[in-house]
This record gives sequence, structure tokens and C-alpha cells, in this order.
Amino acid sequence: MRKHIPYLIWLLAGGFLVVYVARAYQDVPSSATSQIVLRFGALFLLVAGMLVRTLLNRRENLSFVNFGFKLIAVGILFLLILIALLKVLFF
Repeated sequence: MRKHIPYLIWLLAGGFLVVYVARAYQDVPSSATSQIVLRFGALFLLVAGMLVRTLLNRRENLSFVNFGFKLIAVGILFLLILIALLKVLFF
């Protein structure tokens, strides 16, 4: 059952994206708070799914170096999305 958790998180992220695109076609401005929450919520859920998948499959990695690189990559993606969110909110 634990191996299905990342896929459920990614399905939730996909649901956020579907709602975001559907609202965009209804002429909701992209600067609306709900659109920002949907867009960045989907991105954060995508990264969360990647993190959960990396943590659950850590025994399948060939070495701890590979596991560490994957965690660093997920952390960098998280920080990039956070920077983009702050840019949208404050600039």
C-alpha cells in the first residue's frame, strides 16, 4: 500500500492542474488568488510526490550518494518553486 502513496499525490496534483486549466478557460485572471493557489499547489504536490517516492524507494538506490543527489534535486526544485511563488506574490 505504501508504494501507491506517491501516485495518489500526483493524481491530486493533476486534479489541481485540471481545475486550474478549466478556470483559465472561463476567463478567470491568472493573478487571482485562487489561480495562484491552484497553480503553485499543483507544483508543490508534484515535488512532494517526488520526495515521497524517493524516500520510499531508498533501498533500491545503488548507493547513498545517489539517494543524496535525489534529495538535493528535490530540494532545489522546491526552492525554485518557492522563489517563483514569492516573485508572483511580491513583484
